[in-house]
Amino acid sequence: MEKYITKLVPWERKKVKIYINDSFLFFLYSNEIKKLNIQQNKEISDEVLDRVYEDILLPRCRNKLLSLLEYKDRTGQELRERLLMEGYPEEIVERVIIWAEENHFIDINRFARNYIKNNAGKKGKKLIQIELSKYGVEKELAKELLAEVEVREDERIKVIYEKRFKNVDLKEEKQKMRILRYFVRNGFSYEDVHKFLSEKCNDLNFD
Repeated sequence: MEKYITKLVPWERKKVKIYINDSFLFFLYSNEIKKLNIQQNKEISDEVLDRVYEDILLPRCRNKLLSLLEYKDRTGQELRERLLMEGYPEEIVERVIIWAEENHFIDINRFARNYIKNNAGKKGKKLIQIELSKYGVEKELAKELLAEVEVREDERIKVIYEKRFKNVDLKEEKQKMRILRYFVRNGFSYEDVHKFLSEKCNDLNFD
């Protein structure tokens, strides 16, 4: 099937979106378009397309992935979504993700362990598991890694309470409910929070 450049649409930072047979495929910079002699309403050969994919988009996508990993660890799913949003073709994105996994730039276990380590003192296990699933961490892996966390939920509740709510009057029902909602919203067990607050104030009754 013949391939025609049906649209050249200016994008950000001197980039241009390339539409082939009316479908957006990738972006190039203006100087690259000129160098490759890409013109609207003109046919584009498979040879030129191969050059675009192999010599321009593939290394560019790799560099973008590495820049995204420069300041924090990310999962393959998170990187895939980001690269697709940047306008890279799905084929190129998948190749780069596989390359990154093979070279250990992406490690789902490492990401999950670091995420748990950084959040275990601030959030409950339920919320951490939900958040990990959004990053593409499988439920069983999240459970397994969370089980390795030695810090007990009741101890974390106590630490957070002393830091945030120590001076709150627990005799006020609204305040007690506010504290309860805060902990549950952050993934702590209702039962654990209820027990802790009951110990702080024996006449609490949430029934």
